[in-house]
Amino acid sequence: MPGKIFHMKNRGELANFVKTNDYVIIKIGAEWCGPCKRIQPTVDKLFKQMPDNVHLVMVDADEGDIAAALRVKVLPTFLNYIKGDMQDVYATGDEESVLKFFQSTLNWTTKD
Repeated sequence: MPGKIFHMKNRGELANFVKTNDYVIIKIGAEWCGPCKRIQPTVDKLFKQMPDNVHLVMVDADEGDIAAALRVKVLPTFLNYIKGDMQDVYATGDEESVLKFFQSTLNWTTKD
């Protein structure tokens, strides 16, 4: 059973969340983004396979200041934070790449 899904707009809120949770996946997309919409079913499926200590944060690039603060230039962009530190950034809607990203995150959770 995976952790929870959160929607955030404020980088301060996100920074605090990352500090207080060991495993955080962030997906930055937009309502108008075709690749974001196409990859979402894959994201949902892969997230459901994650352990319950992994949380997913969904960010709309057009809302708030998170995308600008993270200097996101490509949508969708996936990031993971492991124990407060950014580990991986995948700027892609490619299914195989997203699968690798989730596998990398899962590998981090098994290192403890």
